[in-house]
Amino acid sequence: MGDTVKYDIVVVGAGPAGSTAAKEAANKGLKVIALEKHRLDREKPCAGGVTERAIQRFQIPEHIFDRSCSKLFLCSPKCKTVTLDYPERIVATTMRAKLDKTLAELAIDQGAEFKENTRAIDVIIENGFVKGVKAKSQGESLDIYGDIIIITSGTPSILTKKLGLLTNDERSKAICYQYQMAIDEKLIDDRIGDQLEIYYGSDTVPGGYAWIFPKKNIVSVGLGTWLEFVNRTDIHLRERLDNFIRNHPIASEKLSNAKVLYPQAAMISFLGVIQKNYGHGFMVAGEAAGYVDFTNGEGIYYAMISGEHAGKVALSAYASEDYSADFLRKYKIAIDKEIGKDLKATFNIRRNILTTNYQQEFTVDTALKNREFGDQLCKYMRGEVSPRDFKWYALKHPLFLLKMIYARLRS
Repeated sequence: MGDTVKYDIVVVGAGPAGSTAAKEAANKGLKVIALEKHRLDREKPCAGGVTERAIQRFQIPEHIFDRSCSKLFLCSPKCKTVTLDYPERIVATTMRAKLDKTLAELAIDQGAEFKENTRAIDVIIENGFVKGVKAKSQGESLDIYGDIIIITSGTPSILTKKLGLLTNDERSKAICYQYQMAIDEKLIDDRIGDQLEIYYGSDTVPGGYAWIFPKKNIVSVGLGTWLEFVNRTDIHLRERLDNFIRNHPIASEKLSNAKVLYPQAAMISFLGVIQKNYGHGFMVAGEAAGYVDFTNGEGIYYAMISGEHAGKVALSAYASEDYSADFLRKYKIAIDKEIGKDLKATFNIRRNILTTNYQQEFTVDTALKNREFGDQLCKYMRGEVSPRDFKWYALKHPLFLLKMIYARLRS
């Protein structure tokens, strides 16, 4: 029997979703603990881009950012390129260790407790309600109870599996492989500058894309695609990434003299990964719930949005002393209203214009020839234009729509 402790709210996972939920709940005086299986400042697999809308909405401190990127560089499967130069910042880049530690500190300032190196391994269920989690912390067994458990433990999530929430939908999972690479700051300035770089094409990776995100003396270089493509083609992402770095006609020149510091691999979950995001005594937020953009992998903003809503509903449930699924359904309603339709729209955008070589070639060519489309794409990336608005923008242009339909038929 392990030690037993009791809190009002237990958050499992101290990424952007978990820290935001903990901050929201602790801000009103609840006794909150967030469990993190690693250190708070460990470097997680992530390209490290934070969109302007996330920075502004959540007032993320500017000092954690390495670069402010106002340019978007796209390379088509045939190596046709376009650089979209937007007058305002699109994305700021950072290392996840700095971001996650900073967000945790903001929650700690509000009174939340964080426990590092603590892995939740099972849920505690009493009378049909989730009442806590069983955890391991440096060899010690703990039973940590809470009136509400907020699961923000990313992918794969042991707790969503224990609760029987996971689905087998391959369309809701992607696999990524990335290197953090050291390179002289002047070389970054000369070759890449303050721009995000996206590379399409099945020769690089089928169905997905590769990226180069500049930091300070570091570039994050990776690629990813959908689990269904990996299973169908039996590709090896590390081999594909090594080939991209060595042999891509454009990227290889930009990355010459860059040295691999360490590799990172990750699975990413999207809408459809779980059956529901709430139940008796619990809510699921962030990537564990699949709240990630299907087109560009943006997850930090959606994680913080869902964490904020989970924290607010937890406060309301605590005040009402009602932790039932009927009450916590308010969380689902809030998520569906603010981000649910947008995330569904990102799936449609990816399926229609960003999956096959033909679709990707057409999209880059359109951005090259049509300044309005390029501007809309930049606004979409920074969060100024919602996914639904971007989708309808495309559908309002007959020529673009016809080419999208043709691209879909060619896929």
